[in-house]
Amino acid sequence: MFAGSGAHDGSFVHPYTARTTETHRRGARPLGHTMRPSTAVRATGPKITVQYRTKRGKVYELQSSADALSLHFSLDAAPPGSGSWHIEAHSRGESSPPPVDGWGATPAEALKDVARAWNAQSPLHADFDWEAVAKELHGVRAL
Repeated sequence: MFAGSGAHDGSFVHPYTARTTETHRRGARPLGHTMRPSTAVRATGPKITVQYRTKRGKVYELQSSADALSLHFSLDAAPPGSGSWHIEAHSRGESSPPPVDGWGATPAEALKDVARAWNAQSPLHADFDWEAVAKELHGVRAL
């Protein structure tokens, strides 16, 4: 319920007391104040922007500065001696190079294998801080 009729001034009227309270005001910032995305947050490293499940496993999409990375985790039938965890890394962008994959007995080992393969193809792929990627994934219990 909003105060005033016709023009919406953004103030909230409590339905039981019919009083406008300052704590319920929308847009408490001064007029002319614009919100800008924090560059400090982006500069600290990759952040998970989206995570979801697929039929084969789980996908984590990360953003770091201007670069985007998509990691597809799955338990697959592995080549002999490579472990059962599979991670496929995709660079997202206009001219994205072919995906890189890695295998391991644990998701952390598979991520290390992906990082080695990704860095071996360095001119094709954007540079990522794989330690920071691992830390971010560990925060959501993916590793």
